[in-house]
Amino acid sequence: MFLTNSAASPKTSAANQTALEARLWHEIRAKRLDGWKFRRQVPIKDYVADFVCFEARLIVEVDGPLHKEPENRLRDAERDAVLRREGFRVLRFDSDIALGRMVDDIRRVLKAPPLPTPR
Repeated sequence: MFLTNSAASPKTSAANQTALEARLWHEIRAKRLDGWKFRRQVPIKDYVADFVCFEARLIVEVDGPLHKEPENRLRDAERDAVLRREGFRVLRFDSDIALGRMVDDIRRVLKAPPLPTPR
């Protein structure tokens, strides 16, 4: 999500999460995913990340149908590049993917060596 003066606050965005985002949050909150601490709706630079694990420098995004539009794909790519320059790995999932696969993919990335810290 991109922050602008008219954008919803992270707290408001969390209240408007999709059913899939709510189910994913249930799976990864409170260190339920192998002891990793995730936060949701976190402002980073000019954006709000759906879910972030700062220790692993991992951002998880759940993209709805609007993200499939060409102009939104371009905006997402630009956003991901900014976040990667900040030292984050970014995982994007289409909202039609199975929750179990999302959790498995997140777990696999968490086990991978971290990216070098940006200077």
